[in-house]
Amino acid sequence: MAAALPARAELRPADLEGRWVTSNGPEAKDACPGCGLVLDLVPCGNGWCGIRVKSDKTCDRTVLHLDAGSSTAFGLTFAGRYVPSERARPYIVKARLYERSGPGAPGHTGLSVHGSTDGDFLRRNYPLQMLLTRTGDAVCRAEAKTS
Repeated sequence: MAAALPARAELRPADLEGRWVTSNGPEAKDACPGCGLVLDLVPCGNGWCGIRVKSDKTCDRTVLHLDAGSSTAFGLTFAGRYVPSERARPYIVKARLYERSGPGAPGHTGLSVHGSTDGDFLRRNYPLQMLLTRTGDAVCRAEAKTS
């Protein structure tokens, strides 16, 4: 006899909003020692902005820009760019918001971001690969455009 499982709610682009943490990627060690890169993802313009959160929990600059997103069979996908530092070449990125399942992660939302500086998505390995977990609500807000 099969037990009925509660229906999962469909992911929506609004599920992207919040504080996200990763422990992988070349820039993770500088963002928050011991916890990885911390981003507050918030609505901005017609899409989403990822504002880096410093280790002292203050808001830094916007490092990630994503479009409004689209629904696929694998979750919600977003396209955009990631600029880890002001002098770095931007990465052209694709991000995927998905429901994580399995032992230790039932019902948790995950975000994967991968990209390259040349925008080539027909490869097996990407120079930029981040896996993020939502840890709470965003505190930082996107900068208002001037002029």
